[in-house]
Amino acid sequence: MTILIRNIEYTKTCKTCGKTKDISQFKKKYHVPKNVTISLYKDECISCKNKKSSEAIEKKRAFRWGYIHSIPKFSKCIKCGEERLHLLQYHHVFPENKVKSISDLVSSGFCWDFHVELEKVVCLCSNCHFDYHHLDRIAEEGLSLSEYVPGFDINPFIRPKLPNVEEYKRYLRLKDEAGIPRPRRKSIFGKYDPLGTFD
Repeated sequence: MTILIRNIEYTKTCKTCGKTKDISQFKKKYHVPKNVTISLYKDECISCKNKKSSEAIEKKRAFRWGYIHSIPKFSKCIKCGEERLHLLQYHHVFPENKVKSISDLVSSGFCWDFHVELEKVVCLCSNCHFDYHHLDRIAEEGLSLSEYVPGFDINPFIRPKLPNVEEYKRYLRLKDEAGIPRPRRKSIFGKYDPLGTFD
């Protein structure tokens, strides 16, 4: 039972776990009109809310990593051919074009920005990635990726192209099938979404 005296609640029952907890375990609602005698706190406790958020993020991460690894050019190292997924990393060919790392976007990025950033990277295993950065650091004039990986063409990465819209549609279909929601929000990088479905 909730005790309400002058709009002050001392305990509240969480609608998710069904436990009655101290009111400090609930977040306050926003935009509650003044002098209105209603619950000022949300119906779900903080721990239940955090658990749901963590599960949603982990589901999104697993889906995006699976999607990346399903693309042939991101499924093996361009230098040595390493294919073990836990060793693969994603290197920005031109660091000045980097907005955010792929690992950050996998966890919290918007769909379109995630695809835009994928157009700027190549796949290297952890060993080759560290080796390249070491050689690049000690070289007097730096080391381009085309010098490190014979035959690699860096020209398409000078001005990265926008993602293929059909591939982007396929990604969204897979996401819908996986039951991952797409909140309609604006892209944090100012990029547009060709389908009007921001995430």
